[in-house]
Formats: sequence, structure tokens, C-alpha cells
Amino acid sequence: MIKYSNKIFISFLPLVIVFLFSACQKKDDSPSLFTAPYFGNSSTPTIDSIIVESGMVAPNQGLAGIAVIKISGKNYSLNNVDNIAYFNSTIGQVLSSYKDSIIVKVPYVVSDSVIVKTSTKGAIVFSNTKILELKVPFRIDNVLGSKQQAISMTVGSGLIYTSLVTNIQNPASGGLLRINADSTLTEIIKGSSSPVTYWQDIKVGPGNDIYLAGPGLPFVVKVADGSWTLSTLTSLPDSDGVVSLNALDFDQSKQFIWTGGEVTGNRFYSISTPFETGTINSFPFNGIIKAMKVYNNYLYIAGKKADRKSRVYRFQIISGSQVTEDSSPYFDFDQNYPGQEINSIAFSNDGFMYLGTSAPPGLVMVYPNSSGYEAFYSDIKNILIPTNTYNNQVSFSGLAFDDTPNSTYLYVIRSRYTAAATTEVKILKINTLKIGRP
Repeated sequence: MIKYSNKIFISFLPLVIVFLFSACQKKDDSPSLFTAPYFGNSSTPTIDSIIVESGMVAPNQGLAGIAVIKISGKNYSLNNVDNIAYFNSTIGQVLSSYKDSIIVKVPYVVSDSVIVKTSTKGAIVFSNTKILELKVPFRIDNVLGSKQQAISMTVGSGLIYTSLVTNIQNPASGGLLRINADSTLTEIIKGSSSPVTYWQDIKVGPGNDIYLAGPGLPFVVKVADGSWTLSTLTSLPDSDGVVSLNALDFDQSKQFIWTGGEVTGNRFYSISTPFETGTINSFPFNGIIKAMKVYNNYLYIAGKKADRKSRVYRFQIISGSQVTEDSSPYFDFDQNYPGQEINSIAFSNDGFMYLGTSAPPGLVMVYPNSSGYEAFYSDIKNILIPTNTYNNQVSFSGLAFDDTPNSTYLYVIRSRYTAAATTEVKILKINTLKIGRP
């Protein structure tokens, strides 16, 4: 008879127990402070203060998805990947790390009371919490109907004026509207009685009268404030062959109107006061003008010359009858966005130029003196331009800063395809955090 030793059985018993215990464990991949590599002996991080370093709306207020904050405290790792900052349940991007602070790009979380907390590799528990206000960087104005297609826009005395495309099948869809402070609409020109199907550019001039540039018209149209009666300014020379006036703007003193577009004679113009009978001065421009803006005694023109490439050109205004063009383009848009169009120009008080374009970023911001550029608010591109935009077909136009004192809001028309033949047009109100130059 074979005898089995009790010692052999006892020696295998621990292995059996370990095997059974391991087989019964359920795998859990969810992150935790108690799973490697987070569980350890590091001290718990603390938050003493939060300072908004950029993207600040007001103290302790930043723009969601845009703001960069400094979280000061203790016990942070020097490695970015070891530190985590939570905004409610959403994680921000740690940009740099120090023992007593971390710099974080906030995520797109909109709330007046975002709970901020941090964790660090090796710490067992989260930090204490602080409250931060994160504001929406833009909002959509839904005052227009789904069939009302805005194409140009301006702001005067805090009110929005916009031109709508007149549809032949539905003339009532077009015309010129004013969007009032309470979001009601005032019809200034009915689509059925408008001399053009749309107005390419709109500006508010002296006495809150409205000035319009449109296709096929060799003159600027004036609309008297309140009575909404139309009159025409001095006609441009017939010999120049004006095909379309696409753009207009006033000089800073509103003593001259500058206008241009597609002119066979390759010209743009200034018109002196009184505008109805004023003197017309013409200046050479060998190409098509898409947009104009006067800033600090310079005239900025977005257009295409003989090579058909979109650029911004700058002219120093010596007087209403004399300008001097820079020796080279102010900003070579086509070099950075080949084949795309510039639709509109706006300026902040400190010299940043905003371009409404057909390029995928939509909005492009050019630094003062054209020292650089960037896609504006690219960190929230998928929110500014929804991801269901068909084939990246989007266009921004009608740029106009709110002229309310110290306002930082820029109004923009966003046109995008949501399907192959379906266009959605919305007016956006964007907080640029910079005071605008109307």
C-alpha cells in the first residue's frame, strides 16, 4: 500500500488558495487613486488659490475652453503627467508644473460654480476644492428664422443691422432688418421692394443713418434713420464700369466714405461730405475688393489682384484725396490658406485684426503689425464650428464689434452646410476679451 505524506498536501494548499482567489477576481480598468501608479506615499496636494492668467472675464471668472489658470498650493509633482486637475468631473490640460503650483488650460465646462480639485501621482486622496466661474465664450442668436439668410451685418448704438438674401420664391424672406435690444425685429427695407437681392456691406454713419453697398449699383445707398427713406449718393463714374460695390467704411471722423468692389476700371473711391453731392476721388487697385476697414488712419483692403490670391493690402490715408500703399501686402492670407476667401475685416482697439473667412477655421486673428496670426479660438473649434458641418464647408462674414462702450463682443455671421444642399445661417456673439473698434 502506498502511503501519502500529509506534508505534501499541506505544501500545495497555499498555491490552491492563491489560484482560486486569483480566478475569482474581476478586472476593473477604471482609474483610481488606489491603483498603481497613483497609490503611494506622496503627500496630498492642496489648493490655496486659483488665478485666471489668460482668458479672464473678471477676477475668478474665465472663458470655458479658453482660459488658462494658475492653481497655487503644495505637494505637486514636477512632471505634468503626474498632476491632474478636475473641473467638476472633466479633466483640464496641465501645461506646466512646479512644487507649489500648476498651470492648467480649462476644459469646456460652463457654470457659475465649477468645483476644482487636483490629484498627484502617489497621493492617496484628492486635494481640497475651490470654486471657479467659467463663462460661455460665445452664444448663438436665434432671432432669425430658418429661412432668413443673413449675408452682411453692422452694429450701431448697440443695435444690429443685417441684410437678408431675398428668395425669388419668397420675397418676404429678404430685405434689411434691425435686431433690437429685446430681440424684436424692425423691418427697414422689405425684400419685395429692395432694389437688390441683398446688400454686400452695411455701415451706420452720422445721425444713425444707414449706408449700403450692393451688387450692380454704381452708387452707395443711404437709408434715413427712423423714416427709412432711401436716397442715393453721388454716382461713381460710368466710365469706370462698376459691376458691384462689395465694401464700404467711414474714416474715423466720418468725413469720408471709402468704397470699392468689382470695378472694370480697377479703382476704389472716397466720397466727401455732404455725401449726396460730395467730391469723388478714385485710386488704383488692380483687382476685386471683398472687404474694407479703416483703422488708425490706414485703410485695409481684402481683395484679389491679378494673381487671384486673397491678401490684405494697407493704404495710409494722407487725406481724402491721397493714399499711399504699403510696398508689400499687409497679410498674405492665401499663403496660409490657399484658395480660400476673406469676407470681412474687424479690428480691436489694440490693433488685432479679425478676418471672417471661408477657410476651415472660420475666424483668423492677425497680430498687430502683421507679426503673426492664429486660428481664433481654435481650442473650441468643434464647438464654434459644429462637428456635423458637411465637408468642412463653413464661412464667416459680417464681422462687427459691438459699439457699446468697453464692449468686447464681436458679432459674426456663420454660414455652414449641414448636408450637401442644406445651409444653416446663424449670428454669433463672441466674447473676444478685447474692446473693439466699431
